[in-house]
Amino acid sequence: METPVPHPGPLPLAGEGAHNGE
Repeated sequence: METPVPHPGPLPLAGEGAHNGE
């Protein structure tokens, strides 16, 4: 969230984290 990018950054980030966690 530090870099406001037009592309979906926080979305894939959260998904990746969840996948890694699981």
